[in-house]
Amino acid sequence: MRMRFIKETASLFCLLLLLTMTHSILADNNVPEPINISLLKPEVSSSTHLLNLQEELDGDSMFYVESDTADKADFALLNLTVFRSSLSSFFLDQERNKSFVDYRTLQGSVKFSLIAGADYHTSDNKSYLHFYRGAQVRGNIKNRLLFWGDWWAGRFQGDLEYAEKSSPLIKGFHKPHNENQEYTNLDRLTGQITYLFPIGNLTVGRGTHLVGNNIGGSIILNNDANDYGYFSGELSFGKLKLSLLHSSLIPDNLKDYPPYSSQDRFLVLHQIDFYPYENLNLFFGEEIIYANRSIDFSYLLPHTFYRITEHNLGDRDNVIIYSGLNWRVADSTLLYGNLALDELRKSEIFGDWWGNKYALQGGVSFSFGQNLFTKTNQPIQTTFEVTAVRPWMYTHKISANAFSNDGIGLGFPEGSNLIQLAEEIALPITSFLTFNHHLSYTKQGSVGNHYSINYNDRPSNTAKWLEGEVTKRLKSCNVLTISVSAHQQIKIGVELKKQDRDDWEKELVIGYKAIY
Repeated sequence: MRMRFIKETASLFCLLLLLTMTHSILADNNVPEPINISLLKPEVSSSTHLLNLQEELDGDSMFYVESDTADKADFALLNLTVFRSSLSSFFLDQERNKSFVDYRTLQGSVKFSLIAGADYHTSDNKSYLHFYRGAQVRGNIKNRLLFWGDWWAGRFQGDLEYAEKSSPLIKGFHKPHNENQEYTNLDRLTGQITYLFPIGNLTVGRGTHLVGNNIGGSIILNNDANDYGYFSGELSFGKLKLSLLHSSLIPDNLKDYPPYSSQDRFLVLHQIDFYPYENLNLFFGEEIIYANRSIDFSYLLPHTFYRITEHNLGDRDNVIIYSGLNWRVADSTLLYGNLALDELRKSEIFGDWWGNKYALQGGVSFSFGQNLFTKTNQPIQTTFEVTAVRPWMYTHKISANAFSNDGIGLGFPEGSNLIQLAEEIALPITSFLTFNHHLSYTKQGSVGNHYSINYNDRPSNTAKWLEGEVTKRLKSCNVLTISVSAHQQIKIGVELKKQDRDDWEKELVIGYKAIY
């Protein structure tokens, strides 16, 4: 009865929200002021991806402003003339203006596209292929109600053990191979529906989020984990912006729960941004993992901070406080810094108490106007970054409150008890050719270095930087991206990894993706 009541209440709330949004759309035709519709999207993030499918989609890249109000219905296979035009567009267009289906009216428009591609991986006499197909839809109703969805399904063939162990696309649940099956299946669905109003937006979606500028991975909230369902909202007024995210997470191991049931887990994020000057952004926030109960409405208030809510709920949830700054020193130079705190004693800030769990990250990013080789609109960008994460960061005593989703941590991708140096270069060589390079060096201790470790199992009440057996890792990733047209893209990448005195691990990846 309780679950039925919650579902009915949620359904009624969604219906009322939809009616309110529909009334606003029909009553006001003015286009709102331009704002970002991707929640907390950082200005600097890693652009070095071995695979085409690793390029994360977001509302800003999928959203398009509809200026043509004429009724129109295009279908790529409508007749021979249209087919020839579509074929020419697929191979020659440098801007993505056409889709497989393009339907437009005075009220809005919908674009539907097909996706297909393949990737080849090889490393030390091991190799596999990944073939995939999918579809993408993008819609715009009066530049107020925006929606998009991206789906693909793939099949791994070849050395399946190597594929299941190393593919960056496998971030959680998948259908592994068995004795009677010579392939591994994987699929992914992301998307969102966003309603824009003059001072903000409301969104329901499925995907991941990245908080804070970074190139080695966020210490606050990273996007390496499996996708999750969420709803979010933003309010911008004057020099302030309030952001709220509430999402549903998947337990790290569904096998621990009876069939067709799972543990309820949620992630909540509150953030406030302050812009005292045009070139300076200061932000502060908190994120909470809670489990084993339905949605806690106490966490839906976007303006409550300082762990007060969690404290008054019995100190049973996992809370991380964070802050940061982004300072554009000059048009071509951006300084950024991020800080995440799990626990801290003021008297022990510089001591070795194990509960001093915090992470620090800072970097500088330079952009160099027009390309040195050709007159492209894309700047050369180079970034240098240092990250330091204390032992036992992201750990918790209750496994249900682990800072993770579907077996992958939501904090810094390399874990904790580490120091990392990283640099990245994005070099547009021509209008259709781009080179990306990423290099990182990581030193990590073996004590308290993973989110899944119960901190009650700590060996002592002290924790030193890089405590335990120290591992040194060096990684270099180099990718050449060839934009054959607006609808076709080829990637050729080489990744090199070395740990301590082991031999270099080398991986070559060649990928092709088409979308129309």
